[in-house]
Amino acid sequence: MKANVPKKKMDSIRVDTGVKKIEVNDQGDTISLNFADQSFPARYFAMVDEFEAQQEVFQRKRKRWTGNSRRSSFPIMSVPVKQPPLT
Repeated sequence: MKANVPKKKMDSIRVDTGVKKIEVNDQGDTISLNFADQSFPARYFAMVDEFEAQQEVFQRKRKRWTGNSRRSSFPIMSVPVKQPPLT
């Protein structure tokens, strides 16, 4: 039995590492997620839990910055998230 191999010379090799790039805005910025990483779900949900635990702090800061609790005047803020190192 003969393998069905194209006669054209192969000039590249592609490896699927499981990493998916997702475009997040019109400027072309992306985030990369490795769905093959078995620890990804645990780290993701730990991040969500940390955000939920900090909601009271976020609400106080919003009221202090805006003088009220109206969402429309809430400034964008970044929150550092502790993540375990990737292995």
